[in-house]
Amino acid sequence: MSSARSAPPDSLVAAPGATGGEIRGECPSAHEPFSEVDGLLARVRTPGGVVAVAGWDALAALSAGGLISVVEITNRANLQLRGIEPANHAAVLDRLVESGLVLADGAADIRRNVMASPTAGFDPDELIDTRRVVTAIADRLARRAPVGLSPKFGVIVDGGGSVHVRGRRQSLAFGALVAPSGAVMFEVRIGAPVPVAVADDELLALVAPADVLTAIDAAIDLGGEVSAAALLDLLHHRLGAHMRTCPAGACKRSSAPSASAVGLVAQRGSGVVAVGVAPILGRLDPAAVVGVAAVLDEFGLAEVRLTPDRGLLVPNVVADAAEAVQARFSALGFVTEADDPARRVLACAGATGCAAATVDTQRDARTIIAALRSGPVDAPDGSIHVSGCEKRCASRATHAVTLVGDAEGRYVADAVELELLNRSRRGLLRGIPLSEGGR
Repeated sequence: MSSARSAPPDSLVAAPGATGGEIRGECPSAHEPFSEVDGLLARVRTPGGVVAVAGWDALAALSAGGLISVVEITNRANLQLRGIEPANHAAVLDRLVESGLVLADGAADIRRNVMASPTAGFDPDELIDTRRVVTAIADRLARRAPVGLSPKFGVIVDGGGSVHVRGRRQSLAFGALVAPSGAVMFEVRIGAPVPVAVADDELLALVAPADVLTAIDAAIDLGGEVSAAALLDLLHHRLGAHMRTCPAGACKRSSAPSASAVGLVAQRGSGVVAVGVAPILGRLDPAAVVGVAAVLDEFGLAEVRLTPDRGLLVPNVVADAAEAVQARFSALGFVTEADDPARRVLACAGATGCAAATVDTQRDARTIIAALRSGPVDAPDGSIHVSGCEKRCASRATHAVTLVGDAEGRYVADAVELELLNRSRRGLLRGIPLSEGGR
């Protein structure tokens, strides 16, 4: 047996609400997965959403061998591996460590929560290539053992490109802008997103790219007490004159919504584009995982970028081959167009994967997608979130419609209980036959 395992089999963590184990933590990991209805659930941290071809090949081999039943992309651009039998966990972990997707030190691996734009390094509009910053932050978080810092502590780094992650929430966020001096600096936000738009008179706290790790160290040193006031005070103390403030109106920053990462995405460089696709509901079955590996191999592609809207972006595709790559993904069942109605629907694992859920959200979400694709339905514009319980996993954002499974196996919409939608044919999503509750 390889030395990759950092925890014995009895360290497997039961998810909140699940049966068959003691709850020992907030976050699953590759080393300490949660026990779910469909098997073990392992979360793989992917700093910046980057998965090298060796890592994806490992996922393909594990999927083809039946050791993983589903690969999910999370809304923080990480991976979740579902359906792992406890007896196979050691083999799965060994392969993940061998491929470089997971660190051998489990305590270090779980801390590498860093999100960035999936177009970092090739976005034609970005102010700074954040890849080195992301790698440095992930390494610092992995190497330092914080006291009292939540395993959910995470960092966002946005380079100011057209495909961006401003507006997304993490514990600590850095957003690139051009300071009055003309230098590119990072706006710092604590416990709040770097907003897409701000008032001109709002005073921004700025650090130079070279000082980002000082901010990370300050947050680690403060442990679980990471408040805006405490962190900014500590940064002023450590950076002195290198810590700047300036009114937002004096800085140059984009206030445009993020461009879509689905479709053909422009990238810096002659004759190449990025191809963005999305699996339905962010889930890939074994055939899709293996199929992605085959596409990467066929077209000589080196990596995949995970996106925070649960998609895949493949950079450096020769422009002449882009349509062929899209066709391969479409044949695998991926969404290849940004305006596909499937992009409007999100769902948690549901009753087939989670003991806390009372409805089959995966089946119902796919029913909703099919209805949206087939023609006009009685549903408002905007996103639709289908959650199996009040925890509302898969998304914490505000949606046009949020359907939540209650204790009776009925859907509650926007916190107002409705009759079963498939019985009443009234209310939101009229006429779409959803499940009648239970497993």
